[in-house]
Amino acid sequence: MRLLLALLMTVGVLVAGVSAASCAGGNELECASSLCGNYTYANNTCTLVPGRNCGVGAIWQNNQCLTCLFQSQSTCTSTCPDHIWTPIGSAPSSCYACYQVYGAECIKCTTSICTACSYTSGTTLSSDSKSCILSTCSVSNCV
Repeated sequence: MRLLLALLMTVGVLVAGVSAASCAGGNELECASSLCGNYTYANNTCTLVPGRNCGVGAIWQNNQCLTCLFQSQSTCTSTCPDHIWTPIGSAPSSCYACYQVYGAECIKCTTSICTACSYTSGTTLSSDSKSCILSTCSVSNCV
């Protein structure tokens, strides 16, 4: 069941328009996300690591790919900084990606708000911090 859910989440990410292709231009926060498991951040650059094959939804840690969905409540956010332990709709609590809760470009969140949007998306937080929107930067929506 979890494998099927993980597959559906991966397809959902690709359909939503978030892809690892933006990782190469990402900042440190984006590069550390589960969207960029095959990348590393060094010298102010997010760089593809040859031979690493984590895929979307996984983090490279301790010389292995760790699938975020399979993390426990106690390890969810510490292992996958772009995930939170929460229910979505009628689904039980699990380790969900921020983009699943707050939309395609949210890469850091709490259980109540999105706190950071993908650097390469060119989006900013909406005024209620419930999504990332294409907008001209202003005092109220830029972080």
